[in-house]
Order: sequence, then structure tokens, then C-alpha cells
Amino acid sequence: MCIKEKISERRSGKACNSRSLKVLDGGGSRQSFRYRELAWDVTQRGNMGENLLHICLLHNTVEQNELAKFLVQKFPRLINDIFISEDYYGLSPLHQAIVNEDMEMMYFLLKNHADVHQRCYGAFFCSEDQKGSRTDSLEHEWVDLNPNTRYTGQMYWGEFPLSFAACTNQQDAFRLLKAFKTLTNLIN
Repeated sequence: MCIKEKISERRSGKACNSRSLKVLDGGGSRQSFRYRELAWDVTQRGNMGENLLHICLLHNTVEQNELAKFLVQKFPRLINDIFISEDYYGLSPLHQAIVNEDMEMMYFLLKNHADVHQRCYGAFFCSEDQKGSRTDSLEHEWVDLNPNTRYTGQMYWGEFPLSFAACTNQQDAFRLLKAFKTLTNLIN
């Protein structure tokens, strides 16, 4: 059963998270739409659309990181699962490891096939002067934004893991991502 059907079946208290799911790679026809695969039940997520692996990485303690590694080994599909709230949509465990400046966790996730090209579109990661222009589309997953920006606000880290590493001045993380064949010419 695809994720869209599961969401339709389970219209329960977590409707705000299920509304956040967006179309991936929307082609020209409605039949070619794919949805992002989510490993964790949409109705069992936290208020930010997070799963248990995300919570472990949010805490970023030695014990929580060991639990995170155990979860990835036991449930490998969790490695590319994302936050699904509007504010943090697309934030993956790899993004979190970069934010935590945790090279060991980054290496572990990359060795276990974390997607180095996964994009993060949440409003939290958007420039302040672009937040008012954010619009969703049924044709594609990313959020449409006014391209004119001065990158004002608290922070701007881009969308891709490589952008996160570059914007937070983590040279070793940047090199590690390049070693795992990250494309360097992708545009945020």
C-alpha cells in the first residue's frame, strides 16, 4: 500500500503532518507521481513530524547516539526518513548529524546509505524575506519561493547536506560528503 493510501485510511489526530507530505518528482501526468517513502507511521510521529531516530539525534548524547545506531541497524529504512512538519520538512538524520557537528555519526549514516542528495524545505530553514512567498505545488515536492533574497534572518543553511556543511563551515564534513559522491553543483 502506498503512503498516500495509508494517509487516507488514517485520517486521525495527526492530520497536520499528513498534509505536509508533498509530491516527489512530479512528471507531466498524474500517474507518474511518487511520494516520499516514510518508514515511520505518520500517526505515530511527534509534533515536528519526527520519529524515534530523529529524537535520538536531537538529544545528541552518547547514549542516544548509540540507540540511533541500533535503530538504523535494526530498521535500515529509517536512515532516510524525514521530519514531515511544515517547519522542518525534509530534515533527515544526515542533516541532523551535520547540525550536531558529529563526524562519527555522519560517517556511520553515510556508510549505511544515507541519501547525500536529500533536500530539506522546511520554513525554519528558509530566509526570513522569503517566508511570505512560500507556496506549495502539486507538481513537485519543493516549495516555490521568490528567488530574490538577501538571505536575512537567523540562519540559512541551504537544502542539501553539502550546503549544511558549507554554511556551518565544517570543512571535514564537506570533504566527507564529497568522498561519498555528493554532487557539488546542485542548486538550492
